[in-house]
Amino acid sequence: MGDRVLIQLKNGDELSPVLYSHWGGQEAPALIDEFHKKFLTERPDDLSYGFARLVGYALRDNIDGTTGFGVWNSKKPLTKADGDEDAGAFLVDIRTLTVHYGGGYKPDVQALTPWKWANDLE
Repeated sequence: MGDRVLIQLKNGDELSPVLYSHWGGQEAPALIDEFHKKFLTERPDDLSYGFARLVGYALRDNIDGTTGFGVWNSKKPLTKADGDEDAGAFLVDIRTLTVHYGGGYKPDVQALTPWKWANDLE
């Protein structure tokens, strides 16, 4: 039981590690939107520092626990198959402001701008 989600950032061909949250699936679109408002407007091309901020935002209310989150390196972008449970996988292109997602239930992203949301992970 959970609401699992995977999030990875990309900038061109450069990829961040993958963020795993066991309980954060419903909040993933809002987390990505907050990441844009608080970080990308100031440092739009800084992938490594941006990923650190994203992890910080995700953990801020859960820092005392010992489970529920993980981070791992990946040399390939997330795919639909990677996110085959719960909220699925989100590949966030910080250059084009496009969030590619798939593998899980369809998130509610109607009001979240300036992101382009594409249910097109292969």
